[in-house]
Amino acid sequence: MSVICSSCCCLCHCVSCGTIPFPVPRAPTGLAYQNLSSTSILVSWEEPSTFNGIPDDYIISYTRVEDDTTVNATSPVTNVNITMLEKYELYVVVVYATSDKGPGEPSEPLMVFTDEDGKLHVVFVPALVLLSLSNNVLF
Repeated sequence: MSVICSSCCCLCHCVSCGTIPFPVPRAPTGLAYQNLSSTSILVSWEEPSTFNGIPDDYIISYTRVEDDTTVNATSPVTNVNITMLEKYELYVVVVYATSDKGPGEPSEPLMVFTDEDGKLHVVFVPALVLLSLSNNVLF
């Protein structure tokens, strides 16, 4: 029987001598993106420091901020092309590593602003300050 351990907030397995932690994967790090067009982006990240089990796919969750619409996708590698986005919209992207222990901790959120084809934007998280290099405007 699996339970959430109240003292360490990880997935644990009850045994007669107490709980033995079996943690899920750590969070992926270094999320970055590149606009491929005004409606598609390439998101990449680094593997988590530990999978705590047999590695599986990554879950990529992206939410359009304007209407809170969320889409989930999977990738077996540390990057994914996300297409069919709306032009000039703000999205929040979060990545989870998965293993035989289940989905892991979420990455830090990546703020993505779709724009003109090929423009590069830098986002500072968690302060949620968006800097647009294409037109030198601070939002």
